[in-house]
Amino acid sequence: MLERFNVSNCNAVTIPMLLGTRLSVTDLSQDDEEHNCMRSVPYGNAGGALLYLLTTTHLDISFTVSNLCRFIGNPGLKHWKAV
Repeated sequence: MLERFNVSNCNAVTIPMLLGTRLSVTDLSQDDEEHNCMRSVPYGNAGGALLYLLTTTHLDISFTVSNLCRFIGNPGLKHWKAV
C-alpha cells in the first residue's frame, strides 16, 4: 500500500495519528492552485484502502481513518500529509 500511494519513504510512527494533528474544514483546499494540486492526489483511494485495512486487520486505526475520510470530498494538502 505504501508503494501504491508513493509514500514508501514515509517515517514510521507508533500511533496512528501524530499528536497535535487537528484536521478541520479550514484545511480544505481553498484556492484554485491547491484544488488543482489535490486533483492529482489519490486521497479518496488512500482513504478506501485505509478503510479496508481498518475493517480487516487494524482496528487501532479506526479514529484516524474516520477522521481522514470526513474530508474525501475536498481534501487539502494538510489532509494528504496526515494520510
